[in-house]
Amino acid sequence: MSRPFQSGRDALIESLDVDFVKLLVDSTHTKVQALYERWGYEKRDEARPSDDSPVYAVMVRTVRID
Repeated sequence: MSRPFQSGRDALIESLDVDFVKLLVDSTHTKVQALYERWGYEKRDEARPSDDSPVYAVMVRTVRID
């Protein structure tokens, strides 16, 4: 797949020696979650790290497929 434009964010992530990157987004922030989806992340699960924390969307982006 070729990309006409690669942002600094993409260059940084793709320079890492990892298969995927993961981040947590507060589930109530749907616009933020949609932004990460446009950047290639997929919502894979939900997590609540502690009893007093909000529910987070677990977002994953595949970097490398070997």
